[in-house]
Amino acid sequence: MPTCAFCPLTGADCKYSDPNARVIDVSSPCNKVLKAGSLCPAQTLVVQRPVAELWYKPWPANDTHFLRVRITPTLQAARVTLYLRVSMRHLAASCDLVMLPPAAAAIPQDQQGFAVEAFDVINVTALSHGIAFVTSPADGAAVGQTIAVKGTLSSLAPGQRAFLVTRSTAFGRRFFPIKEIAPDAAGRWAMDAQYATPGYSYETLVVATQNPASAQALSSQANRVNGLTALPDETAIISPVLRVRRR
Repeated sequence: MPTCAFCPLTGADCKYSDPNARVIDVSSPCNKVLKAGSLCPAQTLVVQRPVAELWYKPWPANDTHFLRVRITPTLQAARVTLYLRVSMRHLAASCDLVMLPPAAAAIPQDQQGFAVEAFDVINVTALSHGIAFVTSPADGAAVGQTIAVKGTLSSLAPGQRAFLVTRSTAFGRRFFPIKEIAPDAAGRWAMDAQYATPGYSYETLVVATQNPASAQALSSQANRVNGLTALPDETAIISPVLRVRRR
C-alpha cells in the first residue's frame, strides 16, 4: 500500500501556531494547531483555516482521548463553524482508513475533502450591531416546502439592511437569500421561505450589511434561485442559526 502522511510523524510542525486558535487541553502529547494537512496517498495540503489535530498510535481498544481548543473569532464573525471528524488506520503506514462520520451525499466536507460533523457557534459580541431572532419555526422542526418564517429584529446600525437567508446542508452548502426584512414598529417580521428537497436539513438565519453591493447581491432574484457559495463582503450573521428538516 502507498505510504500515507495522514498523521504527522515528527514534531516539526509544532513550531507553527495560530493566534486565533489554540489547544487548551488534550489527552495526548501529539497535538497541535497545524499549518498544513495531508491527504492519502501522501500529499501535503496548505490549509486555509486552522486545523487542530490530536493523534495517538497505537490506540488500544476502550481507551478514550479528547481535544479541547479555544477559538477567538474576529468581531465581524458572528458565527464560527467547527468541522469534526475521526480518522483511524487499519495498519500503521497505510491509507486504509476508517472515517467517522462516513462519507455521504448530504454530509459536508472539510477543506481536506473528508466528511465531517458541522457545529455552529454564535459569537454574541458580533451581534451588537443588530440582533435578530427567528421565533418560528422552532429549531429542529420538520417543515413543508413553503412555510411562514417569523422573528424579531432590533438595533440595526444606520444604513444597515437585514435579510432572511436559508442554507442547504448539502449541494455545496449554498446560501439562499429569501427577502429583506422590514419589521413593524414592535420589531416583528414575517415572510414565506421555501425548503426545496424532502429529507434534507436547512439552516435558517438573519444577516445584515451596510455594503450597497452586498445588499444588492442579497436582493438578487438570481441569487435567490441559484444561491451564493459564501455570504457577500461585509455581511454578518446577526441571529442564532436554526436548523430545520424538510419532511
